[in-house]
Amino acid sequence: MEIDARQYLTDIGIDEIYERNVVVCKDEEERTTLLIRNSLNSKDYATFQNEYLLLKNSVNLLVENKNIGNFHILICKKTDDISVAHFCRVCDYLFVKNNKSMSSEEMVKLFYSLERIFSEIVIKNTDLEIGLYGELAVINYLFNIKSKMYDKWHADFFSKHDFELNKHVKLEVKTTRKGNRIHSFSHDQVYRTNLKVYIISSIIQPCEKGTSLYELCKQTIEILTDKTQMLAIELLIKKLGLSEDYQGVNCILEDVYSKLKLYNAEDVPHLQGNIPDGVSNIHYDIDLSNVKDIQFQSLDNLE
Repeated sequence: MEIDARQYLTDIGIDEIYERNVVVCKDEEERTTLLIRNSLNSKDYATFQNEYLLLKNSVNLLVENKNIGNFHILICKKTDDISVAHFCRVCDYLFVKNNKSMSSEEMVKLFYSLERIFSEIVIKNTDLEIGLYGELAVINYLFNIKSKMYDKWHADFFSKHDFELNKHVKLEVKTTRKGNRIHSFSHDQVYRTNLKVYIISSIIQPCEKGTSLYELCKQTIEILTDKTQMLAIELLIKKLGLSEDYQGVNCILEDVYSKLKLYNAEDVPHLQGNIPDGVSNIHYDIDLSNVKDIQFQSLDNLE
């Protein structure tokens, strides 16, 4: 498949296409577009599209009948500010910053990841906002104290534990906006015979002026390098309807950091003994106020 490259040269020069593997531009309809150089120079042209995105794989771009390279073309079909912001932010850390060529297979996988984000139904869920704020605050805190555990966050927000330090050591983050350090647990979050579990307790106090959840999401994306983690945050941004117009819960981040505490689950009050067969889905509240906490630096010695 051959396409005249000049339709994508509405706001860039041809030299930029020669010099880079990834180029941000506009198509003739003024839609935000990415040109990503094909790492395999394949001639197997294919098109994928949905309501939000259009992907053209393995396209030979021509200027005055001269082939200037084989590219994938990714177009954001939506033109509203929120959709374009999502598209540009995701593309920035998936493509632009790395400036790497990609195969058709890699592009198709990322296309379906982007489709999932764009098709996510927006909900208003304050509890989810509070829980996400706590987890992202922990990531940033661990990064700031130079703990190598900051990037062990589990990208599945609904996983049993929030951080997987290794296959034997798990870390659970609990966040409350109440003044007391009481959190709700499922029994198997604090009692696992085959795992070592640690708990981080976070107390946040929402305010009008502070670091918003939207800002914290973008800040966290900047420090993470794993695509799965970054896409998971972007998915939650979309799910919660976060944008420049609605930024979610606000907190003083430094105050959140100062109230973080780490506990060994073995020191935390919990039900003892074997649970009878047929009994499941046990949940209870645990008061951590009188439990001795441990230093965060100890996490780096757990691998």
